[in-house]
Amino acid sequence: MSKKIKLPEHPKKHHLPFRPVHIAILLLGILIGLAGSYRGGYIQPREFDVNQATPGVVKIYHIVCGTLNYQGQDYGDDTCDAAVGSGFLISSDGYVATSGHVVVQDAADVLAKELQDNPFLLNQFAASAKFDLKPNQGESNESAFLRRLYELPEEQLKLENRREAIFVAISDRPLVLDQAEPKKVFDQPDTDFIKKAEVVATDYAAQDILAINSKNNDGFSAHDVALLKINTRNAPALALGDASNVNQNDPVTLVGFPADADNQLTANNIITPSITGGNVSSIRATSGKISRLFQSDADASQGNSGGPALNKDGEVIGIVTYRFKDDEVANAAKSYIREINDLQQLLSSRSIALRTDSLANQYWQTGLELASQNKHSQAIEQYKLALKEYPAHRLARSYINQAEQAIKDGKDVKEPPYALILTLGAIILGSTMIIVSAVLISHHRLQHHRYKTKFKK
Repeated sequence: MSKKIKLPEHPKKHHLPFRPVHIAILLLGILIGLAGSYRGGYIQPREFDVNQATPGVVKIYHIVCGTLNYQGQDYGDDTCDAAVGSGFLISSDGYVATSGHVVVQDAADVLAKELQDNPFLLNQFAASAKFDLKPNQGESNESAFLRRLYELPEEQLKLENRREAIFVAISDRPLVLDQAEPKKVFDQPDTDFIKKAEVVATDYAAQDILAINSKNNDGFSAHDVALLKINTRNAPALALGDASNVNQNDPVTLVGFPADADNQLTANNIITPSITGGNVSSIRATSGKISRLFQSDADASQGNSGGPALNKDGEVIGIVTYRFKDDEVANAAKSYIREINDLQQLLSSRSIALRTDSLANQYWQTGLELASQNKHSQAIEQYKLALKEYPAHRLARSYINQAEQAIKDGKDVKEPPYALILTLGAIILGSTMIIVSAVLISHHRLQHHRYKTKFKK
């Protein structure tokens, strides 16, 4: 059995398993390398700027035309119904996420809307169906009657001569309808700024809201989500986050196109998304308990439906879907966000993989980082590259103008000609010092081990 003895005083440098000078060289090398990387732009502090996300938020127009036919009888002439909502790009090749109710409209939806807006017509329909609309034990018989419309077979309720189109405005240019001949919109081709969309998948049941309003229901039977596809490339897609990490009182940012924001006070030949901030007030299971809703105090209106709810890192954690206000004057309206898991389940069910390799997005985010450092000349170059890759980019042109103005105001920080040499020199020197110190530390530990072994019995 070996016996520990006190090591002799000489040589002192072998008494410890390390030498402070070697550790100092290692730390100094790390600091020099980090300083060179930071100065060269390889390491930058990143804070989410909502302008990184807004180019990926789109406005959706849904137009349906046809003649409503109920039990073999036409009601009215060939008419059109148009609705607007919001959505967001989730892949560089043109997948768009939104709410189901923004892009789904069948004959039952059209008739239900007509009857809700016209009480006289509603009473006529109910009477012909021998249905009593008087409230029964607190339940709304009106909602119960309207729910029956969705149970009718197609031959009893349909839209004859049906035409439908969904358009996605991916820039700041709105879809313009010819008021004299609105049906011409169906012949409109794709442009760089307005794209026709195809519905790829939905998980939505229109009668769910009517069921909930009837106060005697089992809750939601489906998630209110939809997936569209447009023909584009290098789109500035938004990243999907992890809703399981969302906690009460977390900050949340809503981006979308509320319909009431386009009014008599504003020039409406340019569209721009509205951005509202708030917190997750509460996390609730939906009625029916098939998913969760995030209640928020962030403002939302009709038209916001389908827009993204972003966390502090700019990731989408949910889809703005509902705004609820009951009949009590004292009660405030509340915004509800469907967790992003509902959309992710839809993607998974269709085995859809999302591409996120957008050059336009890379250039855009680099430009924003450079602008935050007052390197406006370099930022302009990145903005122009983003615009080249994605001509519909909503903000690139205005940011180029802002950067040009900053240069005129003398706020541009230019790199000296020797900056790259200094940066590379610092990185090389730091790396060399790290390697040398690692070799010295390893060599010293080996000598220390031999020294200890030599004096063991």
